[in-house]
Amino acid sequence: GDGITSLGSNGVPVNQLPMAEEVEDGRQVRDQLSSPVGRRSDTVRFQWGSLILLAPAIVLLLALFIGPVAYSFYLGFTNLSLTGPTSTNYQFTGLANVSRLVHDPTFYLSLRVTAYFVLGSVLGVVVVGMILAVALQSASRSVRLCVGSIAVITWMMPALSAGLAWYAATAAGGVLSGILGLPNEDFLAASPVLVI
Repeated sequence: GDGITSLGSNGVPVNQLPMAEEVEDGRQVRDQLSSPVGRRSDTVRFQWGSLILLAPAIVLLLALFIGPVAYSFYLGFTNLSLTGPTSTNYQFTGLANVSRLVHDPTFYLSLRVTAYFVLGSVLGVVVVGMILAVALQSASRSVRLCVGSIAVITWMMPALSAGLAWYAATAAGGVLSGILGLPNEDFLAASPVLVI
C-alpha cells in the first residue's frame, strides 16, 4: 500500500517469491531465488572498443618492456661483446653461445648462488617479517613505534640512496658536470625539473 516494494537478492519483488509452504521441494525455492532475472551483466568480459583506451599502455609496454626483452634474447644469439671489434660489428651465431653456456661450470655455480640468494632473501623476509609481526602484537607501544620506525627507514633506504646518488651526480662538481667538461655547473639548481 505504501508504494515501496522490497526486492530479493535476485531483483524479484519479495511479494512475488514463492512461499516455502507453496513449494513441496526446498530445492525449487533455492533454484528460483538464485536464478538470474533479466540480462546478465557479467557475460561480456571484453569489449573491443576498450582497446582504444588501452592503446597508450600497450604501446608503452611494447616499447619499454617486450621490445627490449625480445632484443636481449636476439643479442644472446649473436657474438656481441662490450669491447673490441664485435662491439659494433656483431653477427648472428645461432646456438653457439648456448652451447658454450651449457658447458661452462661457472654458469651452474652462478645459478646455484642466485638460487641461494633468492630463496634466502624471500624466506628471510617472510620469516623475519612474520616473527616481527607476531612479536609486536604483544609489545608495548614504544617498542612497536621503535621497530616500526626502523622498518620504515630500511624500506626507504634504497630510494634515499638513489636520491643522494642522483644529487651527487648532478650537483656542481658531480659526475655529470665532469663528463660534460663543466665542473662548476650545478645542473640540479639550474634545471631541477629536467634533472628529476
